[in-house]
Amino acid sequence: QLSANIQIVTIERQKLEHSIENARSAHTTVSKAVKNIQKETATIRQTINAKEIEEAKAENELARIRIDAANIKAHNDQLSETLNGMMNKLKQQDELIARYQQEIRQRNDDVEKKMTHVDRLNRKYEKMVANVEQGEHMGPLEATIRNLSKERDTALKENAKLQASWLNDQTTLVTTTQDSESIAENSGDLKARARILEEKRLRLVQETAKHASHIGALNTANANARKDVARINELLGRYSTMHDDLTNEIAVMEMEFQSELRELEAESLQLERR
Repeated sequence: QLSANIQIVTIERQKLEHSIENARSAHTTVSKAVKNIQKETATIRQTINAKEIEEAKAENELARIRIDAANIKAHNDQLSETLNGMMNKLKQQDELIARYQQEIRQRNDDVEKKMTHVDRLNRKYEKMVANVEQGEHMGPLEATIRNLSKERDTALKENAKLQASWLNDQTTLVTTTQDSESIAENSGDLKARARILEEKRLRLVQETAKHASHIGALNTANANARKDVARINELLGRYSTMHDDLTNEIAVMEMEFQSELRELEAESLQLERR
């Protein structure tokens, strides 16, 4: 009878030890799972922090690009306004040059006509003076000569004025032409600068779209990472509960084992005493 009781006690003890060992193994597995989840959570949080820093940098870069693009647009608008003013002035200068050229041609015609008239008066005057020197009777011819001389002098004065006016027009034409060439050159420079700035603005617009897309991708990645953290936190909560339950279960099983062991030992002692 005693041997049978000892065998029963041994079997029960082994069962309890096996149960406790299984519980401890499960406890260890849960503990490892919890640690792995905590490591994974820490890694994901580091990734989220890095993405948030990258996103902040991208936002700052995007803001800078937008400011640069706005400044370039304002500069381009100013250049366009200046260029339009220059083009209008160039058009006015071209019209002025055309008018001066017309006036110069007219003055040339007037000068040629006056020169022809003066030459004709000179020949007529010289012929009359020659006739007088040959002893012709002066009479009315003297008055004609005087009138012709006055007319010739007047024609010469008018011719001198026309020539002076022609020279003045030529000088003005040269100055106006130089101004027009300078305006045209400046206009070309402004067009080149405006074209370069516009190309830069377009590149900035493309960079803005690229950064905006990158920020969108970062936002999506961060949102997914936060979902992963939430999922892991949920799993961590479950494993933590399992960990606590197993810890309590092991403690209870050990207490029950100790209690049953004491009862079996007491029962064995009683059997030995009989």
